[in-house]
Amino acid sequence: MDMAAVSPSSLLTFEMFIRRERNRIHAKMTRDRKKMFMANIEQTIVQLEEENKKMRDSLAAHIAAAALSESSIRSLIAETASN
Repeated sequence: MDMAAVSPSSLLTFEMFIRRERNRIHAKMTRDRKKMFMANIEQTIVQLEEENKKMRDSLAAHIAAAALSESSIRSLIAETASN
């Protein structure tokens, strides 16, 4: 096709179409990238919440064990002091 035979208005229309199409593709890629990012963030949040719960449970168990040990030591001290 001879470019001299193409009217300036149709060339401008075609260029606008190409520009819009390119923009549409880039916008879709950006939305898809954001969806993946948000999915990864949500997955990380779930994992961190699970890890946090395990740590809290572990800490509670250690505190309970320490309190039990302290209570046992105090009772042994009290028994030996009364004898």
